[in-house]
Amino acid sequence: MFQQLAGSLYIVSTLVFAVTAGVVGLRLVALSRRTGGRPERLLGLGLQLTACWGYGVMIFSIIARQASGQIEHPAGIALTAIGWVIHNVGVMYMLRFVIVVFRPDDLWARILAGVMAVLLWTGWGIYAGRGGLVSSVPQGGYWVAFAAIGTYPIWASVEAFRYWGLMRRRAAIGLADPVLVDRFSLWGIASLSAAASIWVVNVPVWMGAPVGSPDTNLVTSLAMIATAGFGLTTVGAYWLTFFPPHWYRARLTAS
Repeated sequence: MFQQLAGSLYIVSTLVFAVTAGVVGLRLVALSRRTGGRPERLLGLGLQLTACWGYGVMIFSIIARQASGQIEHPAGIALTAIGWVIHNVGVMYMLRFVIVVFRPDDLWARILAGVMAVLLWTGWGIYAGRGGLVSSVPQGGYWVAFAAIGTYPIWASVEAFRYWGLMRRRAAIGLADPVLVDRFSLWGIASLSAAASIWVVNVPVWMGAPVGSPDTNLVTSLAMIATAGFGLTTVGAYWLTFFPPHWYRARLTAS
């Protein structure tokens, strides 16, 4: 009974997460078109492609194939592949966001982002070529791709919190806008939450539980719910960053 409830909660929370990410992403892209801001456009596209369309399509196709008992259905496998490709393109946008915002002049950062991109696509290609899209069980090339997927948000959080520390010192002597200072903090929280969701979703694999089957395994169910929760924290933090309500801005400027 509890496993069925957990599975239902996972589906609902995942849907809310994907829709929220899509809305935030669309608003960021619209904002960038009005202001010409490149970071907003990169982050908006990255959120839409990774969290909304990529992750959403992947999870939907996996659950649908397992629920129907047609794991090897060609259309379902193709849909899973499409979800993965969309997600990986979104990761590229997120990597570009980190470079543009935090390390625009650093050659080492561009090289690191390039290495991550190579690991991402090479690992995914190996994973797909060895039947990973059929079984949906992480193995082999999946962990090569994970070296990029699981670390780029950690990199982003380190950069964001580094800038937050610098800006806090400037704000203390009246040289920085408190809203801008808070933005770096929110970026750090969002990135950490994204990293947590990526790592937590793999906990069932490390514990030997089946992947993508929240209704059949309690550990998987709880991990998936936590993943969606961290995802909602991520998009919520980005929402406060770019679209802070009046009461939130007033609290920052009054402190």
